[in-house]
Amino acid sequence: MEEVTSVELVPQEGRMVSPWLLTTEWHKHVAGHDVPALRKLVEIPKANDAEMPGLQSAVEAYFEHALTLLDTTDELILQRLNSPDPVKE
Repeated sequence: MEEVTSVELVPQEGRMVSPWLLTTEWHKHVAGHDVPALRKLVEIPKANDAEMPGLQSAVEAYFEHALTLLDTTDELILQRLNSPDPVKE
């Protein structure tokens, strides 16, 4: 548990089906809708986004704070979070 946690960004194969998609089955809910319009709705906001000023920095601050909580999170909780979820299998 003393190892430093790091996030490694791995390039995704464009044709790979993500575990998130398999779990949520989101593609079934959007069938028949305008996919480019839906993508626009969920894209990461830019720092100069006029519609949601400060959202990007707020999300980043939230994430950074959540990472600091890992140091004080009980080891049993961390193990549970890191274990496979039988519901997803």
